[in-house]
Amino acid sequence: MKKFSILFFALMLSTSLVFAQGNESDVNSVGTSNDVVVDQIGLTNISDVDQDGTDNQAKVDQFGTTNDAKIDQSGLNGAGSGIFNQATATQIGPDNSSIQLQYGDNNTATVYQEEYYGNGGNIATQQQGVGYAEGNTADIFQWGDYNRSDQQQYYDNNEAYSTQLGIGNQSDQYQSSPTDSDPGSIATNNQWGFDNHNKQTQVGGYDNTATNTQGVQPLAASNNWTDQNQVGNGNTATTEQGTTIVASAGNNSDIDQIGDNNTAFDHQEGNLNQATTLQTGNLHKSTTFQHGSSNTATVTQSNF
Repeated sequence: MKKFSILFFALMLSTSLVFAQGNESDVNSVGTSNDVVVDQIGLTNISDVDQDGTDNQAKVDQFGTTNDAKIDQSGLNGAGSGIFNQATATQIGPDNSSIQLQYGDNNTATVYQEEYYGNGGNIATQQQGVGYAEGNTADIFQWGDYNRSDQQQYYDNNEAYSTQLGIGNQSDQYQSSPTDSDPGSIATNNQWGFDNHNKQTQVGGYDNTATNTQGVQPLAASNNWTDQNQVGNGNTATTEQGTTIVASAGNNSDIDQIGDNNTAFDHQEGNLNQATTLQTGNLHKSTTFQHGSSNTATVTQSNF
């Protein structure tokens, strides 16, 4: 067991640049062949890394002021678990916060946040597994102000990707696969602009795919909402809002699919459009295109 607690104090160069003033790093590794690298440049940054197992890797890079990063990697899959987990956190700017928790084997988590001149901060939280998670991948990239992203994946082989550029974006993705070693689901969120919101939930199934895209450039899409919920296997939900050069704002897309092998696609350009899709059963397909303002579309399909 190795436990290191390092407190870096002021280092002044002749050029008046300040490196590593009042930064704090706490590393706790239990096991074999674990690797931790922590680089802190700036003021009052905090890093906390805990690893329990074998061949785990953790890397924390902090540049700026008042960044807070926590990585906890361990395994509960019986004797010898907690192996080959990898976590990377890179934060540039003030008031960024990152928490990554991985319990299981062969999980990968990556966070990159940059918000330097704004008045707020990025917050990213990733948790993979409740003890028996294997082969999950979680990636978050946030650049701007007031971004928040929360990704939680339980059990095996899930993939979650969240990319947000702009101001005031929010993303919440939750996935779960049914039993040990089953195929997982894929959730992808990509938001450009400001004040966008996204929520994707996939529970108790496998091979589900949820994709959200809002805006193609900063300020192209604002204050749009997406809520996609899928329960079952092999479902696909895709939402595109404000993906052309036309400014779009206040659009709302809600897709709910319960069953197997359903497909839903919503595409909205303009302002104040509303699309609602509910599919219950198997093998349903729904496609909605709305261009303009104040359009409403409601699609309900069921086998019953």
